[in-house]
Amino acid sequence: MATRDEIKLEIRYLILAFTNFLPTLEGSPNTVDVFMDILGEYSADILHKAVVSCIKDPGRLFAPLPGELLDRAKMFIADEKSRYKPPATPEVYLSGEELVRRMKGEK
Repeated sequence: MATRDEIKLEIRYLILAFTNFLPTLEGSPNTVDVFMDILGEYSADILHKAVVSCIKDPGRLFAPLPGELLDRAKMFIADEKSRYKPPATPEVYLSGEELVRRMKGEK
């Protein structure tokens, strides 16, 4: 789960990447509150990947909306879940002699 400081860091990153991004940082609720509510359940690593990925979108002129970052974070999580998983049971390799004995029904 991303902390408030990690959310602030990503907002600063967006400010540097998009000079026209002028978030409301005073008062309540503010941009940090909104980002925290929508994106706070994700790790800082996933959140940063989502921010960088959106920034790299070709032709993007404006900072991504929190909903866009949410969709991108979900995409990264789905990618991680679909990667190779080790077998549920460990694979056992038998020697040639052991394999022949088992094929013959010997123990």
